[in-house]
This record gives sequence, structure tokens and C-alpha cells, in this order.
Amino acid sequence: MITALSGEFPYYDFGRSGISDSYAKLLRHKLQQDGLIRVHKENGLKGISLTAKGLEKLKEKYPGRFDCVSEKSRTELSRRYRKQSFALTYCSLMNSEIEFLPDRKPFIFARRRSQPYSVSSPLLKTSMLSDEPVFYSSVEIKYELEDLVQQIREAFGESNPSYKMINDGFDSDGAPVLNACHLDIIRLLRFKRGLLTNGIPGRILCYDFQMEFIAKLMKPAKVHINHIKIKDAEEMIKNEKI
Repeated sequence: MITALSGEFPYYDFGRSGISDSYAKLLRHKLQQDGLIRVHKENGLKGISLTAKGLEKLKEKYPGRFDCVSEKSRTELSRRYRKQSFALTYCSLMNSEIEFLPDRKPFIFARRRSQPYSVSSPLLKTSMLSDEPVFYSSVEIKYELEDLVQQIREAFGESNPSYKMINDGFDSDGAPVLNACHLDIIRLLRFKRGLLTNGIPGRILCYDFQMEFIAKLMKPAKVHINHIKIKDAEEMIKNEKI
């Protein structure tokens, strides 16, 4: 499950999930034989990801749990490091008894927006009033808000993968722009590091309720924050349905 949600699990870190090295060796061999996992060894980084067959079996067994998981696998080294970091984060959450499985948390990102929120929702396993901690990943948020975020990218052009730092486009002054509506902390920190390393200003696009947090996170980098009012975003959704 952790491998499905993160995208790739570090080959030698099965102990983080409470599995012994000897059992992990047998499990990897069996799953690979059955065509459910594949092993990546590129660029000195070894990890495990699910095959399309493996992901399909999980989706059949746990309907709704892995809807946000894509079958497409991006293999850039930086992206693989990021996936493995996610996997270790999920292990820490699991060991701390913090819920992170989508169908075991309050169903607050209703993708079927015409469906009203209900505590009797079949995907709702914990109470909205519960004091138990839960964790929502940036992948979940991106999946549920994808349609809306695509509409609010505004006039910043296209991203440039060959540019010296991470970006989602550029403003009229040529400064790199980052779309932070998904609130992907790792991308924000990479953007901040790029601005500081290159000694340049940048621009961030986010929702109004994210501004204070992002402004604190980005210090001391020089950034201009463009915000979108969440109420305006909600109106966009309503008008789209009409």
C-alpha cells in the first residue's frame, strides 16, 4: 500500500515497515515472480515500484483507496528520490498511528462536487470531529483539485524543464513562477533553494488562505505572492456545473 501511494519504496528499508530482512527478501522475490512489482537499479538508486498488474489488484481489493495513484511511472533520479522519501514518511506515519490511507480519513475533497458531504459517505471511516491526527498528501490534493487548478494557471506561460531551477512558467519580467495551490512543500523548498542559490526573485501562485504560511516558509527568498480567493474558486466550480 505504501509503495502504491508513494510510487517507489527504498529497496533496503523494509525494516521501517516492521518487516524483517529475511522476510523482505522472500516477499520481494515472490511479488516479482508474480509480476506485481518491478525493481529499479538506475543511477545507483535501488527501489521497488508496482507494475500495472500489481496496482490493478490493489484497486480491485480496496475500491476508492488508490484512485489518485497513476499507473504512469516517471523515472528521473530527483523524482525517484522524492518518491522514496514519501515512502519513508508514510512508514513514520504508520508507526505513529497517524492515518494516511485515503479511504480511512474524513472525505473532505469530494471529487464528485455535485455530491453533498455526508457523514454516511462510504469513504468516510473517521469522524470529522475526531481528535485523531490524519495526513493528506499533495498527490491527493492535486488529484481532487486538478480541474480547478488547471483553470487558474493564468498568464504565466509554459514551464521550461531546461531552466536552471524548478518552475511552472515565467512572469512578464522573466522571473520564475511556481503554482503552489497544491501546497507541495517539497516543491516550495526546492523553489526557495533555487531562488537563493541563483540570487533571483520569483513569483508564487496560491490560494488566499495559504499566503501566510507560504510567506513564512519562503523567507529569506525574494518572492511576490499572487493569491486567488477560495470563494472565487468556489464560484468558478458552481458556474461550471450550471
